[in-house]
Amino acid sequence: MTSAMASHQQPTPSANACAARQALRRAAALALPAGLLAVLLSWPSCGDAAPAAPAGPPARVHPAPGDTLLVVDGVTVTFADVAAPVAFLDKMLPEYDERLKIQNALTKFTLPLLFARREFAEGRRHQFELAQTMRLASGNVEELERNSRDQPVRRGIVTTGDVDLPVAAFLFDPEKVGSVSDPIELPQGYVLAGAFDLRPAPQLVRTTCDSMQALFLTHPASQWGTWLGALQDRISTRVTYVHPDYVLAMPPFLKLP
Repeated sequence: MTSAMASHQQPTPSANACAARQALRRAAALALPAGLLAVLLSWPSCGDAAPAAPAGPPARVHPAPGDTLLVVDGVTVTFADVAAPVAFLDKMLPEYDERLKIQNALTKFTLPLLFARREFAEGRRHQFELAQTMRLASGNVEELERNSRDQPVRRGIVTTGDVDLPVAAFLFDPEKVGSVSDPIELPQGYVLAGAFDLRPAPQLVRTTCDSMQALFLTHPASQWGTWLGALQDRISTRVTYVHPDYVLAMPPFLKLP
């Protein structure tokens, strides 16, 4: 009795709907013009999956270190060329946008450095050798101070904003207090740096450092300022490429194509 009743169970509502839809399709195939038939056949059949929701825009991928950021006057600047100064600015000014940090690095460090390498290669090589020699003789910051008596130096209390970004990255590292840097490359030449003492503050920009810098520069400050101003004027109209996502990171003196 039970098996007989099971074999005559009533179809479910969903099964009825499916059967009705299939019957409607068969009738339409005989009665409708071809155009309307094509529309009807596009309706989802029983068991068809619902159409997938359209995907949103892909997430922006940060450029790789070797990707080109800027080409100006034949000099190619990659993202690797601004990575170190931007990394220190991240610590110093974490609240600022990446593009503003890149603009700062390009203006104050990367562009002057790349063009100085091209224009003063021999003078830079000579200054680097002098800096290496003094570094070998200076095991700590006290020895650096003694060995620099006949060398141009900068000695005193500084904040992060008072020194070049790569020098600040060394001087304001608590683990480096008392030690001497290897030659730090700057647009003007090279520096050996050391910290006698750090006075930390809640914000890195307010921390002070009792510092020592031995300078190995290709130009005195007055000549360097003249060259830097002339460089900006000379290359301002010679930009041939800017990464499209970083137009707002370009220094204001550059006229973009």
